[in-house]
Amino acid sequence: MAISDIAAVVGTFINVIIAFVSMATLLFLYRQTKEATKSRELEVTQNIFAEFGSEENRQLRYYVYTQLPTQPPSEYSRDVTNTIERVCNSVDQLGFLVNNRLVEPDKLFQFYGYSIVQCWSKCEPYILYVRTQRTQFYWEDFETIYRQAKAFLEKRGYHTP
Repeated sequence: MAISDIAAVVGTFINVIIAFVSMATLLFLYRQTKEATKSRELEVTQNIFAEFGSEENRQLRYYVYTQLPTQPPSEYSRDVTNTIERVCNSVDQLGFLVNNRLVEPDKLFQFYGYSIVQCWSKCEPYILYVRTQRTQFYWEDFETIYRQAKAFLEKRGYHTP
């Protein structure tokens, strides 16, 4: 066997090794990226549970569900409007995360879908009133996430308000 033949075999062998190392590196990078994405999603989810599921936020939503005055929104007291606005802002923030694909909607709706729909159904008169005073796009992410959550729940046979 000539030296040129040996060099060709060694060169081919080295190319195969380089290809395997490159593939292994790409696989490693893919797995690392996937793991980083899962870690980010977990962190966002934990933050949502901590904030939206906090005792304070649950009490605010409970007030909206059960004690919201029946008078027109223009006649609400400042305390009532503050409570409604805090609820609307918290759901609007969830909507921002969903609408910007920072959290997977279906996973969020499994936990908070009904709450989102219920908040909208109770707050809608106030939201529509506020939109006449400010802009028609106020709490737009809230409205978008409401429609998505409602569709998610209805597709699974849940009765929604």
